[in-house]
Amino acid sequence: MLLWGVFLLGLCRGKRDLPLLLPIAAAALLTCHRLAVGYGSYFLPEPVQAALIHPWLEGVTALLLAAYLALHRERAFWKGLGLAAGWSAGALAAAGLVSHLRGGYLARYLAGLVPQLGAGIWDGALYWLIWWLVLVCAALSAWELARAIARAQGEARALELKNQLMRENYRAIEGRLRENARRDHELAHQVTALDAAVRARDRAEAERWVSVWKRRRGEDQTRFTGNATVNVVLQDAAGRARAAGIAFEAEVMLPDALPIPDGDLCALLMNMLDNALAGAERTPAGREKRVRFRMRVEGDFVPILCENTFDGHVETAPDGTLRTTKGDAASHGFGLAQMRAVAEKYDSILDVSWTDSCFTVQTAPQFPERG
Repeated sequence: MLLWGVFLLGLCRGKRDLPLLLPIAAAALLTCHRLAVGYGSYFLPEPVQAALIHPWLEGVTALLLAAYLALHRERAFWKGLGLAAGWSAGALAAAGLVSHLRGGYLARYLAGLVPQLGAGIWDGALYWLIWWLVLVCAALSAWELARAIARAQGEARALELKNQLMRENYRAIEGRLRENARRDHELAHQVTALDAAVRARDRAEAERWVSVWKRRRGEDQTRFTGNATVNVVLQDAAGRARAAGIAFEAEVMLPDALPIPDGDLCALLMNMLDNALAGAERTPAGREKRVRFRMRVEGDFVPILCENTFDGHVETAPDGTLRTTKGDAASHGFGLAQMRAVAEKYDSILDVSWTDSCFTVQTAPQFPERG
């Protein structure tokens, strides 16, 4: 029943573990064999009972389990099997010792089993060995299924976080584009009003509109590059930096179009700048808060460098990977993973380094081959 439950649960989760049918058949044959030996004479016809109590049935059961083990070449499976064998042997030895000290049945059974094995009588030992293998295989299959379900849930959650980040990125870009369109519309009206004042020779009105235009020009955001996607991302970061009192410096030399999809550019740059701004905000009082960004094209590569001041505090996991110091560890931790995934997608790596006062992230995505 346990094996069937694991198999059917796997089917419900889209995982067809067909080799598991082998220990299921072995368990069914062994159960029928033992029932026929003990109680078959009460309800089975003699020919059927004779077939079910024949020693060949246990041999077939052993072959089924051997085939199941042969199909498993995973290191984790054999490691689990070895651990189970070691713990079982230790538990049996401990139980046998306690039984011997207390004059129990297990010690007498084990003592009687040794001469049987010496005489070539394997029925009893084979029965318990097969049952042990069936139970261990069931436990290992259940553990592997649980891990597969956990992995699937983790991937689904990561995909949802990725979709959420992409939606937020595109909403930010759309908002910035709408803001730019509004400013362009207002500028057109101002130019029209200025032109009317000049034609009417109204010097005071013309000077007023020039003053308005200069003031609004000072408020307008800097145009960093002709690449619309990168420019919008940098304008958004510059606005947030200005609001937080962070000095923002960007040097970008890019063509108007890049052969890298906008979605990947947004995922890489927005996460990079989000982390940089968050780190700069933690810069201790008395020190300048600064973010410095560099991006250019060199041949088929786009080197990107982002540096920011911070408080010097970095948390790392036991494997050396960074841990986020932000409140929403799940999404920001995935943001770092997303940057790394984009870099690797374009045959690059995400290089992260830091000193006591400066945190640096750099990468150099390669343009995809045209074909």
